[in-house]
Amino acid sequence: MCRVTLDTNIYVSAFEFGAMRLLHMAIDGDIQIAISQPILDEILRVLRQKFRWDGYRLHDVKQRILGFSTLVEPAQALDVIKEDEPDNRILECAVGQSTKLASPALEPITLCWVTIPVPLLATGNDWP
Repeated sequence: MCRVTLDTNIYVSAFEFGAMRLLHMAIDGDIQIAISQPILDEILRVLRQKFRWDGYRLHDVKQRILGFSTLVEPAQALDVIKEDEPDNRILECAVGQSTKLASPALEPITLCWVTIPVPLLATGNDWP
């Protein structure tokens, strides 16, 4: 099974605009989504501030996300992406869980592992 970490924009697109394909794949058991608390917090912040979601909707979406994903604790802090610092939280989760990364801003990035577990970021057009 493919393990993935999704960028905040993918969750927002799914819940605000109905682009649910990746989330349905997780619900159906075709992929496994890893999410960290900082990513979850960012999703809720964006939905609250930019789309004016109320507390009830935010609570509901939080429970839905936790229902089809695995909450993980990243092992290390990263400061690689200077242009959009919160994207470092996405990388931290992906690196720590050896997942593929789905991000409109960074797509397509695949994490590859070297002999010692040091992540090497490589781009390409082979993103599924």
